[in-house]
Amino acid sequence: SEQISGLLVAPGTEVYKQRLHSAIDAGEVRPDADLELAVELLTGPFLKRWLLRTAPLTHAYADDLVDMVMRTLRP
Repeated sequence: SEQISGLLVAPGTEVYKQRLHSAIDAGEVRPDADLELAVELLTGPFLKRWLLRTAPLTHAYADDLVDMVMRTLRP
């Protein structure tokens, strides 16, 4: 399980975290933000919709989700 996570999950998580670090540097995200939790907040709803087919994955949904999460991370 740890090997699979290290090979499949960690690289994708790191991409999100790098982008969030850039946002911190740009003053768009609080420096004390929990980036692991932020990544889960960004990716969890997508995974739920995709795996459970609860609703469509649309550009509007992605925009709304990112806007909502980013509001919670702003300084």
